[in-house]
Amino acid sequence: MHITISELKRLARQNLSGQYRIAIGVFLIPALILSVVMSIFSYAIGEPVVLSQQIITYAVNFLVVLIAEVFSAGTILVHINLARHQPVGISMIYYGFKNHPDRYIVAGLYSLLLSTLASLPSMASVIYFYYFDSSTKGIVLMLIASLLSIMLILFIESNIVLIFYHLIEHPEATVWDAIRASYQHMHGSRVRFIGMILSFLPMLLLTVLSLGLGILWVSPYFSQCNALFYLDVTNQLNPTSNPE
Repeated sequence: MHITISELKRLARQNLSGQYRIAIGVFLIPALILSVVMSIFSYAIGEPVVLSQQIITYAVNFLVVLIAEVFSAGTILVHINLARHQPVGISMIYYGFKNHPDRYIVAGLYSLLLSTLASLPSMASVIYFYYFDSSTKGIVLMLIASLLSIMLILFIESNIVLIFYHLIEHPEATVWDAIRASYQHMHGSRVRFIGMILSFLPMLLLTVLSLGLGILWVSPYFSQCNALFYLDVTNQLNPTSNPE
């Protein structure tokens, strides 16, 4: 019997108590590194005006996304350890770069491809609105298509969310092994996972109202919930063993 979302979130807050400095650190370090890289690049290339500059800009943005995927492996490892009450350290953020980063890049590409496909209805409706029909009908169509894309993205995420966890926990596994494992473990838990995501929407609103500062609390909280969710669906979580 899997635990409820409210209990999962309670355990996440409990696990993060006294550990927020590290949790915030593994969230901030990749963001700062990638921001510096992008700032240096933007300063060097200037405003992309000609086609060659635009192509280079897209290529660099794509590369940054892939690097972020490798960083996320380290973030996930930290939160798995926190969920198990095992030692954690800031240096763990570089785990993905030291342990077959190609696997996390391929997994990230797979996730990016599916997310892009799910976003097509929304992107197509925006193009239709701006170039063919900017009337009320076009707005309604855009809203419906955007809602469809959001539903597709949630469905996809609820199937592939455990890929990185499986890759970290099973270093010998291939990306396709991890994809299959994620689909299998999420069978019967997809609605619960989507419910967990939706439960964070009010917190995201507060994050916006706090001019983004709230993300320093919300992001580690959400990451810890994901780690606990992984342990729960793989039958590795024993809530009674967590200290009060």
